[in-house]
Amino acid sequence: MRVWGTHIADELAVDLVGLLRTAGFDSTAGKIADALTWGSAGPTLTPLDAECLLRVLRTPPAGLVELRALLVMSLRDAPGAALSCIECDCVSETAPGWVAIVVEDPDGVDAAGIATYCPPCAARLLEYAPRVGVYT
Repeated sequence: MRVWGTHIADELAVDLVGLLRTAGFDSTAGKIADALTWGSAGPTLTPLDAECLLRVLRTPPAGLVELRALLVMSLRDAPGAALSCIECDCVSETAPGWVAIVVEDPDGVDAAGIATYCPPCAARLLEYAPRVGVYT
């Protein structure tokens, strides 16, 4: 099977699915599992899927070293990129509960950007409370 342009053995693809599911990346795991189940050449993966793969391959098994290297080279952002809260400067690599909002320059001089807030700052400044039991 080919994953992100790299041939990997089916046994390693099964291991990769397990790593992804353990990390909570069920969507990416499902794409690879479906490709294995239906015998396709490989799954169609997005850059978000590639980031998920990279996160579970921090220390890859021997057969997945080439896949990790290709992922590192092909992603625009550096691996392990972290979010930083613009209010308190705390940092998170996984960012559960974080809030990102689009901010625009009122004068129209600078391009729009993204502001990220950690959960405590989002609650305090934006009066944000995540919905329970669903994606936010």
